[in-house]
Amino acid sequence: MHHDRLQLKHTLEKVATQYSTVMYIDGHLDHVNHVHDLDTSFMDLKRELSDLTNVVYLHDNCVIVDKLAFLGANCWWTFDWNPEVEQEQMMQWLEAEWQCRGANLHKIIDKAHEDANYLGASLQKLQQVDQIQEIVMISNTVPLKQIVSNDPAFKNKYDMGIQGSSLIERVLKLDIHKKVRTWCFGHYPYSFDERINGIRYCCNSLINRPPYPQKIVTNVTSSRQVRS
Repeated sequence: MHHDRLQLKHTLEKVATQYSTVMYIDGHLDHVNHVHDLDTSFMDLKRELSDLTNVVYLHDNCVIVDKLAFLGANCWWTFDWNPEVEQEQMMQWLEAEWQCRGANLHKIIDKAHEDANYLGASLQKLQQVDQIQEIVMISNTVPLKQIVSNDPAFKNKYDMGIQGSSLIERVLKLDIHKKVRTWCFGHYPYSFDERINGIRYCCNSLINRPPYPQKIVTNVTSSRQVRS
């Protein structure tokens, strides 16, 4: 949502005046100044938001309302969505593009694994609760590769590698009773609302963009290559 924690909190406070309950999941911008120590960043963020009475931080926190469960995670990236770019090549590009250390990118991948493990374990537990008849999943990053794979703004471009995590589609295989009916996500710069394999995928982008970005990353050539 915002790299400035004070501005982030102010925004949530403002949104919370319009709704009885606000469910929030962090995005990468909320940690951009703390990527060298993400564990501490998560703890600090939780503490900083703890006094907001009607804001629920969904990190490690499942919300159940009657027969409906809300389950969320950032989900991060695994840098492997673009079939034309090896993961290592993608990370080398990001080191130069973001001016960051490779070790920090590996920490992001670690967090992607932690979030996938957490969602998978939680989803399995919710399968066993008869009271829960429907689950709404919430993530920062795009949960399904096919949402962006044919988008001209991302196809065969480096930016494709920072849209989502390849681990998340495996998580959905654990939904054996088909309780997941909706997946709300952010990060994608366009509005999206489609039903795929029985699940409604929704992104209500508030970014004012033209149909396709005016500036897109240069095409790349092939190089061939659960929180427990």
